[in-house]
Parts: sequence; C-alpha cells; structure tokens
Amino acid sequence: MKTLVAYYSRSGNNRYLAEVLAEKLNAKILEIKPAVNLLFFQILFTACKFGKTVRFPADADNTYDLLVIAAPLWMGSFANPVRAFLKKYANRFSCIACATCCGSGETDKDSAFGYEKAFADIRSTAGERCIASLALSTSLLVSEDKKTDEAALMAARLDSSTFSNEIDTRIQEFVNSITEKAGH
Repeated sequence: MKTLVAYYSRSGNNRYLAEVLAEKLNAKILEIKPAVNLLFFQILFTACKFGKTVRFPADADNTYDLLVIAAPLWMGSFANPVRAFLKKYANRFSCIACATCCGSGETDKDSAFGYEKAFADIRSTAGERCIASLALSTSLLVSEDKKTDEAALMAARLDSSTFSNEIDTRIQEFVNSITEKAGH
C-alpha cells in the first residue's frame, strides 16, 4: 500500500513524529503548508473552524492509498492547516490515520480540549476510512517531577533525546494497527 505521511508542525514535535512514522512505514513525507502562515491567524482559524486553503504540492504523486497525518492540537482541534488539507484532499485516500504529539494526556483526553474530540472530528470527516489514531502527550517527554508543570510541558520537545521506550512502543503499536487494518 502506497503511503503518504503529511504533517504540520510549528514546534518540531509533529515533524519529528512524522519522520519516525514515515521511516517505519517506508512512506513519502509531505509538509502541509498553509496559505497564510502567521500564528495569530492559524489560531484564529482553528478556533473559528475556518478552513483556509492549502495546496497539494504539484510535484506530489497523487496515487497514495494511505494518508497518515501528524499534527498538533490547538484548543481541542487539529490545527487549521490540517483540517483544511483533510477537507480538500481526504477523498484521495482509501485509508487515513492520525497522530499527534500534544499537551493533553490520558486524564483529560475526553475534555473539551482533549485529543479524543480531535480524533472524533477526523473520524467524522473521514468516516470508516479513519483506521487508527495515536496521541503522544508531552508529559511522556519530561521527568516525573515536571509532569504537572505547564511551562515544562509546553517547552517539551519530541526528538532523539526525549524518545523513550514507551514512546517507541506506542508508535510501533500504531504502525502495527495501520499495517493490519490497511493491508500495508
């Protein structure tokens, strides 16, 4: 199954996640670039659920079966460029999976700003084509004494120095799920 890993990232966390996923899935990687890349407008568009146009790169092959999205959550939703990308291009893919490195953890996953709400939004867009989801909380990136420190959680970065066995295990389980469900 031909796979595209598309990502949007401002801090680098989801770019790193996308790179790891692309390597494990032997996939092409694509950065989602918004038409307007000013943070204020991206947050405003996300809050208002206003989709500003993003473009599928002209040089990108359009024959992918599986799309894996890696992107941040802002205010309980995937960032606006990702939602706009999915709205415009989701029908090109027979299977879609989504992943995020985000601030919400297991205890608040079902809250208004939790990741389950964001995954439900993707499932409503993609329907049965959405086959898997993965949330990696930034609390996995910090020491035990920093897990309740909001500043430390916001500053945490997913990279080779914070990549733990637990993170690798969760990513591998996600990849296995995708492989099984998509026939990869």
